[in-house]
Parts: sequence; C-alpha cells; structure tokens
Amino acid sequence: MPDVGFERSAVLVLAGVVHLAGCGTGDPCGNEALARVEAPGGARVALVFERGCGATTGFSTQVSVLPARSTFRVAPAFLRPTESGNVLIIDDAHGRVRVGARWVDETHLELTYAPSVVTSLASATVDGVSVRHIRSEQPPAPGEPVSARVIAPFSKAFTIALVSDSIWGHCDFSMTVDERGEGEVRNACRDYDGPLTRATRRLSPEDVEELRPLLRAADLFGAVSEGTDHRGLDLPLITLTVAADGRTTEMVCFMNPDFQREGPRKALLDRLMRSFRETRDARAQ
Repeated sequence: MPDVGFERSAVLVLAGVVHLAGCGTGDPCGNEALARVEAPGGARVALVFERGCGATTGFSTQVSVLPARSTFRVAPAFLRPTESGNVLIIDDAHGRVRVGARWVDETHLELTYAPSVVTSLASATVDGVSVRHIRSEQPPAPGEPVSARVIAPFSKAFTIALVSDSIWGHCDFSMTVDERGEGEVRNACRDYDGPLTRATRRLSPEDVEELRPLLRAADLFGAVSEGTDHRGLDLPLITLTVAADGRTTEMVCFMNPDFQREGPRKALLDRLMRSFRETRDARAQ
C-alpha cells in the first residue's frame, strides 16, 4: 500500500522548490535601466533606473552607484532578489521622473531632479563617492548623453575675490585665471587715513594647479553658510566671491564656522590668505 504521507510530503517539497526556482526569494519587484553613466577611469557607474513592485504600487525612479563590473538585476533570480537604489529613491507616486547624472570626477557625482519630487532616500555618500543632489525645474532627461570626457569644475577659467572691510581700512584681493591657465594676483589696500597702494604679480603654473583641487574640495557651489557681518564690533567683514563655469557664489568667511574648523574650506582660505599677505607685504616694501 503506498505511503500517502510520504507522497504528500514529496509533493509539498517539490512545490516549494518550483516556487523558489521561479520567484527567487518571492521578490515581486523588477528594474528597468534608464541610463548608465561611467565615472572617469571606468571603475564605477551611476545607474538611473525605474523600479516597480507589482500592480498595487507605482513605479519609482531610483539611482545606484555600483562597481562597473557588477551585475544589475532587472528581475529576481533563484535566491537573488532585485535591489533598490542605494543613492536616490523617489516616491513611487511620481512615476517616472527625469533624473540627470553627471560625474564631476572619480569620487564626486551630481544628480539633478525637480524640486517638487519627494524622496525616501537621498544619500550624500556611498562607497567613497560624494553625491550632490541638485534641485532644478529643468533637469536633464534620463539617459541624456553625457560627454565621455567629463570636465571637472575649475578646470578652465576662474576668478576669486577676497574683500576685507573694517573701520581700520579696506583691501581688495583677487586671483584671475584665464582659459589658457595663466593667472594674476592683484591686491589693493587703503588704511583708514592712508593712500591706496597696489601690488600685482603673476600666478605660476604650480600656483594654479595647487588652487584647482582646493577649490573643488571646498564645494563652494554646494551648501553655503553665508556668515555674519561683525563690523559693528570693530571686526572686519571678509567676503569671498568665486566665479567659474558660469556660476558665482559669495559668502562671508570671517568668523564663519565653515572656514574656521579644519576642512577643505579652511584649507582654501588659508591658501588665499597666504597670497594676500605675500602681496600685502610686497607693496609695503
């Protein structure tokens, strides 16, 4: 007489195996790649994709930063579910959203999308990559071609202006670098009861190449801390204005925590103040 209990157990086990083989871990989600943007050097990619998890949910636009040779799973496989974005997840109520991805360099990524969208994830860093999230009314479309040769900020012409103003005097210090990489420093100062004195010198190629990474690391077009005017306390107002790549930013750097604590902005200010003192001392001789 056949063992009915054994047969029933075998059928249940077989059904479970078939279920696992067909659905992986029961993951109902699928991904559709919209854009793949390689970082300079080719070690990483930014992947913009649309994720859906069944008829009862909407579609969500998401972004992941992945090793270039990793596998992006569009559908679940045996014991291998699909993965959601690790950098950006936009609420599924929005459906497909225009998201632009642009690598500034190997470890800095810019993502651009509309101000109105709601995100459940917007990471500032992932796996050693810093991610800047830009809200724009006209973001680029997903998959919009990106130049294979990514131009890092401050690679071309830029200007820096450092202005110090107090009851004791006024100084205008500037650095200008043109498209050819040739630069000049100017410093014009007047004490409260003295004449205007000027100094000018050329920036060496080494000076220019030292400034570019300092400016990039300071991320002056990112989060801005405007600072405070303390001139009523007999303290100077020191403002920094930087223009490059069609953008301009201005902020107070004296008694501004962003420029006082150790970090890339303080390193930039220290370098600028060094040149300021050099040209100030030169005019005094």
